[in-house]
Amino acid sequence: MEYITPVKMMVVTILRSIISKKDFLVPVIAGMLILCTCSEPSAGTFGRPDDLNPAAAFDGDDDEEEFEEDAGITGTDGGAGFKDFTFTFSHDLSWATKDPDPGIVTNRSSFRCEFDKSFWDNLFIKFDGKAYLYFENDHIAEAGGKDAVVDEEIREFYIQAGFDRFMVRAGKQVVVWGETDGGVINDVVSPRDESEFIFMDLEEARLGQYMASLDLYSDYGDFLFFVALKPGSNETPDRGTRYYRGFGETVVREEKAGFSDHEAGLKWKKIYDKFEISLMTASLLQNAGVLVHDTGNVYNKIYDRYGFYAVGASYTVGSYLFKIDAAFKHDYSLQSKENDYQFGKKVSDISDTSFAVEYDANGRYTVNLELTNRHVFDYSNDLWGAERDNTSLYFQYNKKFLNDTLEFEYVLYHQFQDKNSFHKAELDYSFSDDVQLTIEYVFFQEGDEGGSLWHYRNEDRIGAELKIYY
Repeated sequence: MEYITPVKMMVVTILRSIISKKDFLVPVIAGMLILCTCSEPSAGTFGRPDDLNPAAAFDGDDDEEEFEEDAGITGTDGGAGFKDFTFTFSHDLSWATKDPDPGIVTNRSSFRCEFDKSFWDNLFIKFDGKAYLYFENDHIAEAGGKDAVVDEEIREFYIQAGFDRFMVRAGKQVVVWGETDGGVINDVVSPRDESEFIFMDLEEARLGQYMASLDLYSDYGDFLFFVALKPGSNETPDRGTRYYRGFGETVVREEKAGFSDHEAGLKWKKIYDKFEISLMTASLLQNAGVLVHDTGNVYNKIYDRYGFYAVGASYTVGSYLFKIDAAFKHDYSLQSKENDYQFGKKVSDISDTSFAVEYDANGRYTVNLELTNRHVFDYSNDLWGAERDNTSLYFQYNKKFLNDTLEFEYVLYHQFQDKNSFHKAELDYSFSDDVQLTIEYVFFQEGDEGGSLWHYRNEDRIGAELKIYY
């Protein structure tokens, strides 16, 4: 019997995922492979004109929603037809270091396939998919009592057409709004994967949704309009996994969105030399649902609609970048708890604000400091896990060594009302352009009982991840 390596297994898994969705994906994948053999587009204007796209002094996550022809996924040069692909194999191993439950938490491999191709002068296609293999002592496999678990996801898969003054995009996309990173202020369009709690990079945690979007470029600013069909929601830990925090034998029935529950939004952005401003409005379903009691021990998890109105701005002064995000969320559902045991919901208007200062010491190191606050206008004592004002501090420090082959990162998050904090220290070492090792240590400081981090106070852990790019 032939031994199947983890890489082979994950490649087969991606193909199985594609075949299982053959009504939509197979024709596109087949076309994607055929397009690999097409000639490169001729030189010339593609998407947004250069005179309308001045280079920013600081590059942020918001750039993801711009046209992606120059995204930089060059792939391997080995063989015709594969230079537009990038393949990444990684293995992640981590240990919990604190009683009462120390030991291995994650032991998993993954295989990521990215495809980035422009063709016919004004068309572009992007694919980003990933397959996972969870081994027996990984908490995902342990929750199911299995020797191994195989899973897969498609993060982005869309086609795009760019012209002189506008661009259209259709398919599974990730939309990033906002300037700051310390809280979910304006970055509310794409849901997030919360199944690994805070132990997942923000870029990987964002989940794609099927939508159509239109970008218009003018002298009066840039406009983005999107419509999302059958919007998704945050992925939360499954019952029995390490970071699941359920309530006994509670049964939760999720009320998922259908195609009639679409989302729509509009963003305007304008750059004035070193100053950038954005205005946003949208009708959205909440990414994080609330529990509403049905009967007995059965609860419904619902995702209500709310109105979103926001502004984001940044201004560069020398080595400093000042950023602000502010949002007003109308008729936003919050989790309530009645009689100390029965969950329900309370609807209130809320405001989320964040102010940040980022300093770049001419590439030697960078420092980012953010203050975030959520204010609940119709506050009452039966709200669960929330105060009238919830204020937090986010601090990040990065420095590179050894000719930029080694990078150190330190992150602090502190919640003032609950006095709960977590710290993260990370080392990234690049052996070459194709091999990278990451070592990370996260520990929690407990404050008041019942805070947002209180239930995770014993989840300190150390981990290592090896990535190999092809």
